[in-house]
Amino acid sequence: MARSFYTLDNKEATFDDVKHILYSGEKYIVFNLDGEDEDSKFAQLYKYSKERFPNKVFASADELPEEIPFSAFKLNGDGLIPVIAQDYKTNEVLMMAYMNEESYNKTLETGLMTYWSRSRQKLWTKGEESGHIQKMVSLTIDCDKDTILAKVVNVVKGGVLVDVADLKGFIPSSQLRTGTPFDGLLDQKIEV
Repeated sequence: MARSFYTLDNKEATFDDVKHILYSGEKYIVFNLDGEDEDSKFAQLYKYSKERFPNKVFASADELPEEIPFSAFKLNGDGLIPVIAQDYKTNEVLMMAYMNEESYNKTLETGLMTYWSRSRQKLWTKGEESGHIQKMVSLTIDCDKDTILAKVVNVVKGGVLVDVADLKGFIPSSQLRTGTPFDGLLDQKIEV
């Protein structure tokens, strides 16, 4: 599967440029560090960017991760694979949903988390109704190839970052004790 990336060789680039490139849809940035002194401003930008986007910024195209085709996954009886969406900074679990091949490929193509809605029987790009968009940072498959971990950035339409606490996803464990309005919630079958 072809890997798409942006080669950054503008020695005057800033971290804002790196963020703009990634947030505008590029999956990866490869810094052209040929002939750069490791103390140069451009090399320092690479190091800083790599710390903040470890799965998106690379010094060489050879370092880019391999994309796994959907056919390599172990699917459930409906041809779906579970996806756990996790905030890339805090590691807070935001939601669990499912992908089919079309939603997986659309997520890779657009960088926006797209799932298969089992209840509506259609593709669903997170945020298309609520405005709470999930931008993909990385997708990782577990060792059994039967679950995907999606690291995401939460964005509200208009580009404002959303605090995990403001999202309506999983209920904090402190609210799942006897006597709360959430009694019995864990016994319900909830479909995405």
